Amino acid sequence: MFSVQAVVLESIRTLRVRDIEIAEKLGAHDVRVRIHTVGVCGSDVHYYQHGAIGPFVEREPMVLGHEAAGVVEAVGSAVTSLRVDDRVCMEPGVPDPNSRATRLGLYNLDPAMRFWATPPVHGCLRPTVVHPAAFTFRLPDNVSFSEGAITPVNIRDENLTELVRRATGGWGADVVFDAVGLLSSFTQAIEVLCPGGCVVLIGVPGAPVAFDVVAAQVKEARIETISATPMSIRARSPCSAAASSTCAH
Repeated sequence: MFSVQAVVLESIRTLRVRDIEIAEKLGAHDVRVRIHTVGVCGSDVHYYQHGAIGPFVEREPMVLGHEAAGVVEAVGSAVTSLRVDDRVCMEPGVPDPNSRATRLGLYNLDPAMRFWATPPVHGCLRPTVVHPAAFTFRLPDNVSFSEGAITPVNIRDENLTELVRRATGGWGADVVFDAVGLLSSFTQAIEVLCPGGCVVLIGVPGAPVAFDVVAAQVKEARIETISATPMSIRARSPCSAAASSTCAH
């Protein structure tokens, strides 16, 4: 147990930057990462506003943040895939490696998943984290810390459609992950999608959502869903291996 300065959600709508005790030890298969960039996800905002997401209720102070990138500053004795000074991003959910879900290749659905910033697990808005090397990934030189942390585009200030068009030479994104669940975000997901692309619905709408079927048909869009819980954070789909993607926050 040691003390670090972190962004702590004390209670609903009460955030503090303060010291908090964290229990983390560098194991043989772990790496210690100095955090550089953390994206603010809708779930962080939801915990801030409501103190809970479904059955996951904040009952004591919790460090927020789960979309992070940083630099490896130490490696465990058995780690061979990463080195000190590697730029990395981290999978925020760590399953039980021996669970049935994990052995079936469905680790994101493991009921024993420990997910950053999901009660009672602390998040990564702090100087360093210890994380399994198997869930820590080296960033290519052409991928920034911000991109590695999935820092969202603020659509109040920037035009997402134009940003995607510029980034893809006008083609559109191969895969669009909608993590919001609003009619406006779903409509924009279809808009920025490339022909034959895939929209993955992660966000949970508060009510049934209508959308432009013809706009999706014109592009022959594929629409897939995933379980919107901390145990399921990635789409299991053929299109998930596509070359480019975007995240609508």
